[in-house]
Amino acid sequence: MIWQFATIAALVACCGYALGFGGTTERVGAAMMVAALSLTSLALYLFGTFYQTADVAIILIDVALLAGLIALALFSDRSWPLWASAFHMVGTVTHMALLGNAVIAPIAYAHTLGLWYYLTLLSLLIGTINYHRATRALNRKQP
Repeated sequence: MIWQFATIAALVACCGYALGFGGTTERVGAAMMVAALSLTSLALYLFGTFYQTADVAIILIDVALLAGLIALALFSDRSWPLWASAFHMVGTVTHMALLGNAVIAPIAYAHTLGLWYYLTLLSLLIGTINYHRATRALNRKQP
């Protein structure tokens, strides 16, 4: 239960900062991550086996987020979406390992997915910090 609150707190902090101080790229990325976590929570509640097996609904949500992050990386001039896409891709591949009948303990499966999600959020946070610093520096130089 504590991990769920920690994940929500990290999401609110990182995405709130991105929505408040980021550019368009950061705001779109934050919106995608909030939507993905909200849908994942709903899918776990409605259909979830709570990491006993791979849930198709959660896999589809993660694949959709991955596609969105890759599209963001392709059409953006920022580097953080590349990192976010890479981190999220590893998490998505973790689902595929379980679908391929790999024997993974549920706690290890949950923590592995969580690790890659936190790194995806961290890349958004670092990208937002860099954008915010750059815009502040630019605003100070203008007369």
